[in-house]
Amino acid sequence: MSKEFVMPKLGMTMEEGTITRWIKKEGDKVEKGEPIVEVMTDKVNIEVESPDNGTILKILAKEGDVVPILQPIAIIGEAGEEVKIEEKKEAVEEGIKASPAAKRLAREAGIDLSLIKGTGPGGRIVEEDVKDYIESHKERVTTQPPPVSTPVVEVTPLSKEEPISSVRREIASKLSKSYREAVHITLEFSADVTGIVEIRERLKEKAEKNKLPVPTFNDIFVRIVSLVLKDYPTLNANFDGEKLTIFNTVNMGVAVAVKEGLLVPVAKEAEKKNVFEIAKITGDLVNRTREGKILPDELSGGTFTITNLGMFGIDFFTPIINPPQVAILGIGRIKEVLKPGNAVVSEVVLSLSVDHRVVDGAPAARFLKDIGEALKDPLLFLI
Repeated sequence: MSKEFVMPKLGMTMEEGTITRWIKKEGDKVEKGEPIVEVMTDKVNIEVESPDNGTILKILAKEGDVVPILQPIAIIGEAGEEVKIEEKKEAVEEGIKASPAAKRLAREAGIDLSLIKGTGPGGRIVEEDVKDYIESHKERVTTQPPPVSTPVVEVTPLSKEEPISSVRREIASKLSKSYREAVHITLEFSADVTGIVEIRERLKEKAEKNKLPVPTFNDIFVRIVSLVLKDYPTLNANFDGEKLTIFNTVNMGVAVAVKEGLLVPVAKEAEKKNVFEIAKITGDLVNRTREGKILPDELSGGTFTITNLGMFGIDFFTPIINPPQVAILGIGRIKEVLKPGNAVVSEVVLSLSVDHRVVDGAPAARFLKDIGEALKDPLLFLI
């Protein structure tokens, strides 16, 4: 007997997913646990496995369709088994049957779905119906008498349009929400990290001797900032516009650049980990993020974020808060600076952006100052 294969709930906050690629096609045999479709949710592509053995009798959602969780996207059963699509669940919006792709296209074009006649099963409006409606109305508006024949001149286009990926759209939406709702203020602080540079060499030696992961400068920052945050609970918090949720543990978001934008995997309970444990955790998270293997739940639950552009030679920048968090710390490049008396020290510029709705400038400044002192004398924070 055939069964509906539904859009799975792949994360605690997931409400819908985008079909990015069907690995299997109609008529293919599948085994339980075998990947059959790739779904994107919250900027992550995930291969979804078949829940049963059988044959894909019908694919109900095309590549590019945005489908709510638990809505059927395919039907799996025995080869040759008859499937009555009209008996399957349909997406209904305000009494109008329409596919997710049709609803999205109509919404983008500003078209009332009630004006379109559906050609799908049971009168369901499909994406082609919306496209046909757009084309037919375009022809009515643009139809004019035949133009006078003129010589054809080839012109090199001055620009080209490229579609925005679903990952980039999600990033744009979150950034717009952050800038629209949070009141950003950014404080800058130059910290002496000569002690960090020296102690990292000792950490590298210990790591190589004991076959441990070598901590990066970013791992050291994660460790120290996580501990300093314990004295600043209002910075280790989420704000939804009405209530402030303060956390007792630090789930540190670590910004990672990928091909299509920026993802922020989360190192859970970072303040409880030593620097070698942090190096192992963040190394794994960063590698899987760049490989596209990170899970949705590993991108959620953050209470504070660190973003580091030092490796690109950037001294200072203004980081954007990752909502619903209330603060984010930007880290520039470590550089040598000549001080009075010909003393050479290593310095880094820290850029702290906070949501001024819930965090004032004075505690934010004290937080930066305490981080600076911890970086200058890091031994107690790294043992």
